[in-house]
Amino acid sequence: GMKLTGTVRFPKPDAVWGEGIDEKVSLIPMEAPTTMKWTEPLKTPKKFGVIQMKKQLKRKLGPLLLQPYYEIRNRFAEIIQEAIYEDLPKEHSNWIVIPFGFSKFSTKEDYVQVPHIDLLRKADIATLLQHYKIWSQDFLEFLAKNNHVKTAALAHYNGNVEQYAMEMLTLDYTMNIWIPTEPVQAWPLAFTTGHQCDETRTMTPSPDMDDPHKYLLQSESTSNDWYTRWNMQTDEVYVWDSRTVAHTAVKRGDGTGERSAISCVLMIVHQNEELLPPITSPPADFLCYTERVLKIMTKSHGSTAESLLAYMGYHRLCDDPPTAQPPSPSNV
Repeated sequence: GMKLTGTVRFPKPDAVWGEGIDEKVSLIPMEAPTTMKWTEPLKTPKKFGVIQMKKQLKRKLGPLLLQPYYEIRNRFAEIIQEAIYEDLPKEHSNWIVIPFGFSKFSTKEDYVQVPHIDLLRKADIATLLQHYKIWSQDFLEFLAKNNHVKTAALAHYNGNVEQYAMEMLTLDYTMNIWIPTEPVQAWPLAFTTGHQCDETRTMTPSPDMDDPHKYLLQSESTSNDWYTRWNMQTDEVYVWDSRTVAHTAVKRGDGTGERSAISCVLMIVHQNEELLPPITSPPADFLCYTERVLKIMTKSHGSTAESLLAYMGYHRLCDDPPTAQPPSPSNV
């Protein structure tokens, strides 16, 4: 096959975000995709892959992409969420799909030319709620839309979704999906498995983002194998494991040309039925938000924070977290 090369940037160990050493990499073209279940690429040794979109999904997404961003954001999440639900085997009918972290990329400024892994390897639900502030808003918004979550949180946790999620939900998959909105001719996305990396650093991309990512440092000893789907089409989807796969935009030639894509991160979780605490009597009427969430929301939305929380389905501040009552001694 043809030899493809490009340039990526490796940050210096103590660098400011965005500074680094540009290094030439060779790219290995990925095979043409086939239709497969969304979680399939996550089960391969590399934990990334490209899949062929089903026709009905393509039909739904086409018209959507012409809409303004805020319209796209929620509808895109819902469409992808539905598509993944349709794919889940019967024995996982209790799995919950939660999308967060949406992006519509179409400008140069958005290309991240630094190889990075979006989530920390040990990231669990608590990490996402507590260390990824922007994403935790999306997360809470989509949790509140799930009837199963809502019912359980109201009945067992006095409406405290955050505590419910941290104690009751088990994380099965974290996955990124990325769909080009026009064929990719420039700045292709490329992937390598995180465990190949000699060294990573945890860095926060910018002061207003408090989301820790892992960055690959330049490695003296090994050169990673970088994979990309050459000339990727709009009915193809990249899927990768958010906790282990490093990805980067690759500059080809003089870096002219643009690419445009829509992407999001999803979590697939399920509830540990056997761990549910006793029902709080009577069940709470409304979901509540914690002080922590109010603080995050106020920082980004000022005085509209509370009405925004209400719009998301959270209508009051949580009281002290309900504690499991010790069983009362029986009057024997």
